[in-house]
Amino acid sequence: ASGEGLEASLSTDCLSQQSVWSAISNSKLHLATITQGGKSLCLQIDSSNPSKVVTNSCICTNGDPNCLQDTRSQWFELVGTNTL
Repeated sequence: ASGEGLEASLSTDCLSQQSVWSAISNSKLHLATITQGGKSLCLQIDSSNPSKVVTNSCICTNGDPNCLQDTRSQWFELVGTNTL
């Protein structure tokens, strides 16, 4: 992750903290990384271009039952596959 609101991209730098993604929230559908400044950023579908994935502040990931924001733009599920 390069920063908030920026497009997510693949990197060959597997040792960077920004290259580590974890499933967070109770649903485990939010994929987040930690920036150099210590802020959590989640993958999110860009509202103006649904074929683009960006990183933004994570929405309602703390389990607050009163959170009324729609979190679906940040739902991602990794599916394991075995190809040769």
